[in-house]
Amino acid sequence: MGFPGYFLIVADFIKWAKAQNIAVGPGRGSGAGSVVAWALTITDLDPLRFNLLFERFLNPERVSMPDFDIDFCQSRAMR
Repeated sequence: MGFPGYFLIVADFIKWAKAQNIAVGPGRGSGAGSVVAWALTITDLDPLRFNLLFERFLNPERVSMPDFDIDFCQSRAMR
């Protein structure tokens, strides 16, 4: 399904934004339940510590593809 590539691309976006001093939110939505997202610093929330459910992010009954809800500071996002 291409998830490794998707995770790495999102991680690159986050890494670039942080390198440009663009504030990035800690993570929200179902993607915050992924340990891989936390390990790649896509989110700053440890899903194990906060008992977040990975099953909300990726499960066979989900109709849409999983995605990450990422917040970027608007005043720095438009350069």
